Order: sequence, then structure tokens, then C-alpha cells
Amino acid sequence: MTDFQQTVVLCCFVLTYWVMATGKLPGLRIDRAGIALAAAGLLLALNIVVPSELMNIIDLPVLITLFSLMVVGAHLEQAKVFDLLTRKLAAPGMTPHRLLAVVIALSALFSMLLVNDIVVYAFAPILCTVCLHRGFDPKPQLLGMAAASNAGSAASLIGNPQNILIAEVGQLVFIEHFLFAAVPALLTLVVIYGVLCGVFRHEVSEQDNERIDGQNLPGTRLDKTGVTLPTVGLLIIVLAYLLMPEQGWQVALGVAVLLTIFGRLNTRELLPALDISLLVMIAGLMVVTGSFSELPQLSHIMNQVEQAGLLPNTVWPSVVFSTVASNTIGNVPAVVLLLKVTDSLNTEALHMLALFSTLAGNLLLTGSLANIITAERAGQQGIHLGFADFARMGVAVTFISMALAAAWVIGF
Repeated sequence: MTDFQQTVVLCCFVLTYWVMATGKLPGLRIDRAGIALAAAGLLLALNIVVPSELMNIIDLPVLITLFSLMVVGAHLEQAKVFDLLTRKLAAPGMTPHRLLAVVIALSALFSMLLVNDIVVYAFAPILCTVCLHRGFDPKPQLLGMAAASNAGSAASLIGNPQNILIAEVGQLVFIEHFLFAAVPALLTLVVIYGVLCGVFRHEVSEQDNERIDGQNLPGTRLDKTGVTLPTVGLLIIVLAYLLMPEQGWQVALGVAVLLTIFGRLNTRELLPALDISLLVMIAGLMVVTGSFSELPQLSHIMNQVEQAGLLPNTVWPSVVFSTVASNTIGNVPAVVLLLKVTDSLNTEALHMLALFSTLAGNLLLTGSLANIITAERAGQQGIHLGFADFARMGVAVTFISMALAAAWVIGF
């Protein structure tokens, strides 16, 4: 890579993450999906990234799984499942504090069973609708959902892309990692709830919660015929990820194909229901971060870290590496880069890396893809979640949860 190409990669990376954090570029109308597409396109146009490398840079299984669940979600929405769930969550007895607890629990649970990016994609618009109809401030609820999805996925080897990669490289066992990380993940959920109730104490107050309630939502009649096929398909996908995670994306794609052929939606109805711009944003982001991780300076830094004996083989180096790397180049590229330059990490170090790199993603908006997807989906509902919103919660949540997790690992 020439000096000019390295400069282009660095500029693309900085601009892309600036827009990911702020949602815009001053003076231009470009958004998150636009900057990811433009940056990836520029890297391809200048031959910095060649087409033959795309399969190695882009995490196709994640994109395919997300696409497949969009297809499943479109059929569930057509069957009025989301409307029914919205009515349940918007019930008159649901206070802001109670909703926050339910959201945190559900987000964490589902993020243990599915990739957390997919969980927040599906859950965010439902949560926005519930908050709208109950008169709740959606920000603490959305932040709780995103943070809990990171925490829940930290206890699972199939909960996020970097953990799937770590498990594959280290041949880690699902139940062993769960026993290793479940307690820190659970403690993090408590921390998330406590921090949000403290930082957003006025926003989660109950003073406005009776302004509108779930009874004011339009009547919902579940399409029992239309709901069967997508529900069975979703259960098959979840079971596939639990029993054979490496083939989970193929099963998900198969379910999407069958729904496209036999489902109640025709193609003209289905395609507009898919969030193609989100898929473009994620793919572009993977190209940008993948190119950045190939910079020789980063490999040199990692080699120096290895020579100095500072690799994340023990607790505190793992905490520091995860916190810094996950919130600069991102947790997935950081893990890819680390595993590329060293093969000296033992099983315990890999379990720690899976735990700490995921919890560190709660620090900033750009710390995890789930955070970015949450901000993007909220924006589609007219709710702005910015860098400051995530930092307002994330700084306290991350440092407290990382300290608790470190204490647990030391005594484990």
C-alpha cells in the first residue's frame, strides 16, 4: 500500500466514523449509509480494495442473516405480530421504569440467542412506537436496548460477529463461555438499568405516562394463517444458531427463500419492506474498517505490543486493549487484527477477549455495530440518537461493568 493509498484509507476511516457518530457531515446532505457507500466506493475506485478481496473483508454471513430476518420480519409485520407486541408493551400498567426493565431483559435474552445486530434492528421501531403512544421519552429506552444487547451477547459465542470469530479460531465451547461470562453480563444489565435511571431520571419519571396508553392504539387482529410460516421460520433460525452456528446464516437464507416463494407477500410488497440502505451501510462500514485494519502501521503497533509482552493474555491488558481498540477501529476489526498478528492467545485469553471486547462496545456510539444500527433505526422513526446520548450513558456503564467483569474473571 503506497503512502497515498494509506492517506486515503485514513481519511475515509476518519470521515466515516465521524458521520457514524454524528449522523451527518457539515455542509452536505450525506448520512450514515451514504458516507459508508461513498467511502467504500472510493476505496474500490482507487484500487485500494480489489473486488477479489471483498469476500474476505465483508462478513457475508452477518449480512445474509440480517437480510433473511428482514424478510421474516416483513411477513410477521404483515401478520400484525408487531402491532400485537406493541399493544402488550404499551399496556396501561407499563410505567417507564418497568418498560426499561422489560426492554433490557428482552434485548439481553434475545441477543444471547441471535446476533445482537439483528435484535436491535427488529426491536427498535417497536420500542419507538410504544414510547410514542405512551408519551415516554424514547432515548433511555433505546439506549437500554442497545447496551443490553451488547451485554447479553457478551455471554454468548453466537451473540455478535467478533465472538463467532473468536469461537471459531479458538474452538471454544458455548456452555463453557456462558459459565465464564454470564455473571458479568447479568451484573452489567443491573448497571445499565441503574445508570439510565440515574442519568435520565427526569426522562423515566412517571409524570406523563398516562397521557396516552395502549388502549388508544388501533385494534389489532392477528392474522393466524399468515403468522404460522414466518414464526416457524424464525424458530428454525434460532435453533440453527444454537445447534450449528457456523451454518446458521445458510439456514436463515433458506428460510427467507421459502418465505419469498410461499409467504403471503408478493415481491412488490416485500422489497419496500426491506431496509436495503442499512445493509449498504453495514457492508460499506466493513470495507472501510477492513481496509483500515490492513494499514502497516497498525500491524507494526500490534507487533510492538506483542514484543513488549502486553498482549491481552491476562485480565488488565485485555481490558485496556478491548476498551481502546473497540472504540477506535471497532471491536470486530480489532479482534481480526489481533488474531492475525498472534496465535499465542490461550483459551482463557480468548474467553476474556470475547467478554471484554463486547462490553467495551457500550462506551461510545461507534463502539459496536448494534449501537450504530440503533441510532439509524431510531432516526428512521424521527428520533435523533447522537454521540453525546450514548456517551452520557456509556462512560459510566462501561467502566463500572468492565471493573465488575475484571473482578469476576480474577476470582473465577
